[in-house]
Amino acid sequence: MLEKITRVYANHGMPIECDIYTVAEPVPDAPVALFFHAGALTGWGRDCVPPWLVQACYKQRWPLISASYRLMPQTGTDGLAEDVSAAYEFARTWDCGGGGEEKRRVIVIGASAGFFLASFLGRTANPPPLALFSIAGINSYTHPFYRSSTLVTPERTPAAAVAAALQPGPPIVGRSIPNGGHEGAAAFCVAALREDGSRDPDFFPPTPGADGRSAEERRMWDARALLYRYLIYENRWPAMVAALDGGREWEGWTAARRARWPPTVIFHGGGDTAVPLAVSERLREVMGRDRVALFVAEGQDHLFERAMFLEEERPGMDTPTATLAKLSAAKQQLLTGISLATRKTNTAIHTAPAAMTANASAVPRTIQKAFLAVEQAEGQGARVRRSIGTPALRHLTPFLMLDHFSIKPGAGFPDHPHRGQETITYLLEGAVDHEDFTGASGTINAGDLQFMTAGKGVQHAEMPHLNEDGSANVGLQLWVDLPTELKYCEPRYRDLRAAEIPQVEVDGGAATIKVISGQSHGVDSVKDLAYTPVWILDVTLRPGARVVQPLPPGWNAFAYVLEGDVVFGRPGDDADRRPVAQFHNAVFSQEGDAVYVENDPDAIKDARLVIVAGLPLDQKIVQYGPFVVNSKEEVVQAMTDFQTHTNGFERSKGWQSEIGKRMRH
Repeated sequence: MLEKITRVYANHGMPIECDIYTVAEPVPDAPVALFFHAGALTGWGRDCVPPWLVQACYKQRWPLISASYRLMPQTGTDGLAEDVSAAYEFARTWDCGGGGEEKRRVIVIGASAGFFLASFLGRTANPPPLALFSIAGINSYTHPFYRSSTLVTPERTPAAAVAAALQPGPPIVGRSIPNGGHEGAAAFCVAALREDGSRDPDFFPPTPGADGRSAEERRMWDARALLYRYLIYENRWPAMVAALDGGREWEGWTAARRARWPPTVIFHGGGDTAVPLAVSERLREVMGRDRVALFVAEGQDHLFERAMFLEEERPGMDTPTATLAKLSAAKQQLLTGISLATRKTNTAIHTAPAAMTANASAVPRTIQKAFLAVEQAEGQGARVRRSIGTPALRHLTPFLMLDHFSIKPGAGFPDHPHRGQETITYLLEGAVDHEDFTGASGTINAGDLQFMTAGKGVQHAEMPHLNEDGSANVGLQLWVDLPTELKYCEPRYRDLRAAEIPQVEVDGGAATIKVISGQSHGVDSVKDLAYTPVWILDVTLRPGARVVQPLPPGWNAFAYVLEGDVVFGRPGDDADRRPVAQFHNAVFSQEGDAVYVENDPDAIKDARLVIVAGLPLDQKIVQYGPFVVNSKEEVVQAMTDFQTHTNGFERSKGWQSEIGKRMRH
């Protein structure tokens, strides 16, 4: 059950409090999410935390700490830095127990101007945050927008309207307003959630009533609501926050300094008029796309989601969902392989797959098991060689199933449902059509891929083309688990054309690697193809070719041999070298840096294989056919939802695909 605890995290001439949203028994080594509220550094308060963020942290079992801080202009930059640094140290030691040696890793989150404070920690904290998360955030006031008197609204804010907020006086913090909220904000209430973290449909916020403020206080807070725009018109922001603003130094940073910037995920409304999208785009440009991932909610204004829950089907809400998936992936990737002993030190560990290079000293990944994918019937008339999802290998998190399929004319996969996973289809020969009840459709040809996220529910059909020569349509389909917090996201579909897939020649041109997803020998794939982080590499080895392919540490990985025979293992390590034949799946140990693979110099033909790696998900897998959830109760619910056309399957009622009619008639 979610609890809200209020604590004093610092006393800087006045007690500075924070609210901690947690469970009775939090996971001991889970990271802490530290949140700084919006309000232009001049208003709002710590209870202005988005409901969807509380839900996401609760489902991950991450304690969420929403911290107050002293507000400008009565408090200067020294006071802000003091509060923010103290909040970070409080988060690192929250509920650790013991003698204080063990410290938590912290994900720092900021909404709007709150992200300016998160950015300050990203630049100065030691050790640095595990990751940063920007919700339409201000990362620097050096952007031209903050030196303009014309970019906000045509009408200038008169000085008299903000005079009460500019008066010198004692420091103040954003205050909670009972039964109400803050001007333009929404105060979160724990009672709005059920025990499982979902929204309680029977909860309604209390009717706003008297908030205990005097008329003078009301005038002051009304004036504070106008300060942000007023200070932009007066061109005062850059000077006011200069001591905290790292953006003044960015252009002079070396590549090594940028590489120390914490991994950052951002979502921003494409129609934001209060903090333009260009502010976030600049951070991505400066720090690099390998450090900063930006998700845009097209047409949405500033903090459009501030009062929404994860379940709400409103325009733009798929964007924070996608951002949360990226944040969760970054968290798991960075924590992979970090032992408790490491966490007890102040050593910062950042694993950056983009920096991986192949070299002969890389520790080989050894084969745990290799087995034949036996051909079997599937769907209606299709034949598949299934290697993952069989008694030989039930699951290899995050992978649920791998099929090497062959679909001849008259066969196919007519209308059927899914929930809780993503499917990735890579076509090797022929053409296959896709159609689902969201209206998404497409045709992939040889060399193309399709990525479908089932999320809370989708019904679709996959049907082969009738090839002129009567040949079968051949490809691979991989099922990938979704993190628990994304099991009920909105379904989506996209294709990846062969022309979009970069490739690299290695070993003097004797080997070719198509980088479908991930990175190989300095070549990066198209980004953000799937929610769960996965690498897919299509490798062709001519006789005598040899490849050393690094993989992200701690990820699960396998290789499926499509053509020919190959040998895995580093030359000279005879005990660990192992031949693997066509149609076999080789599963690698998590230990090691890279996969070594070669084709025999005396081979009479090229060999071809796919190397696949994915971020392990620490969660229970309960699967019933096309439904992949975390409990038996959810399986029953999925079946009920599909049969009753509810909770994600509303559009399945009466729906029939056009392409599926090929088998119905």
